[in-house]
Amino acid sequence: MNSSGSVTAVNTFGPSGLLYRKVIGGTEIFYTFDPGGNVVQRLDGSGNILSSHVFDAYGVSSSTVSTTSDPFSGYGGQWGYVTDWETGLQLCGHRYYDAASGRWINRDPIGYDGGINLYGYVGNNPINSIDPRGTFIWIIAIGIGLFLISELPAGEPNPNYPRTPLQQFVNDNWTPHPCCYAATTNPPLRRIHSDDTITKSNSGGYRYWRQKSTDDIIRSLRPGSEDPLRTFPDGRIKDGNTRIKILEERGCSEEFLNNLPREVEPPQIEFPEFPIEE
Repeated sequence: MNSSGSVTAVNTFGPSGLLYRKVIGGTEIFYTFDPGGNVVQRLDGSGNILSSHVFDAYGVSSSTVSTTSDPFSGYGGQWGYVTDWETGLQLCGHRYYDAASGRWINRDPIGYDGGINLYGYVGNNPINSIDPRGTFIWIIAIGIGLFLISELPAGEPNPNYPRTPLQQFVNDNWTPHPCCYAATTNPPLRRIHSDDTITKSNSGGYRYWRQKSTDDIIRSLRPGSEDPLRTFPDGRIKDGNTRIKILEERGCSEEFLNNLPREVEPPQIEFPEFPIEE
């Protein structure tokens, strides 16, 4: 709509994102996208190329045919990201993104709940996390399939899995692809250090954390903190054994502990050894 409230264009979205744009009194526009959801070409109703685009991993564009002011013809256009071609900024749900610097220019809408870095997202771990709603991290571990490990407060949408108004229903009712498996609960936590190792070999750390309140310990375990709870995909605790033991001593239930948000280490891939021919 323009400043007078008149409709200037109508956009059509499908389950896979943006499909079509009709400019009132003007051109019908169809889109093709790269695997990241960035616009590759804009086509008219006859299949003629209106503009072509190439984007790098950070969203920096180079237009190879013509120019455009179409707000959906940029980085993440398939997912509803809006590009202001005058400034080069992308509106990604809650915040503006500057592709030239690879940074958000607005603070995280959920503040420090997303971590101490107000200009980050998914705990600065986009390799192992996604954020389809814009306010929660979905921590994943990729092995044979996809495992949804935990959901916790985060920052802005991951550019590969952004939140768009039209796709909110899909996000709220997300169903994994048949080749994937979504875990409904976290794998049970398993300490890899014995009680003696924690209380004797690591007595300094044990005494330090015993002086902290239960709330402080739980906050220290949150992803995005300085020393979060880190586990392997099978639930073995890599970092946080001492604090988990103290929480056990204070009566925290197994169910409560197993549902603590965690950062999951990617599975280790073991390659077979091949004999070397001499």
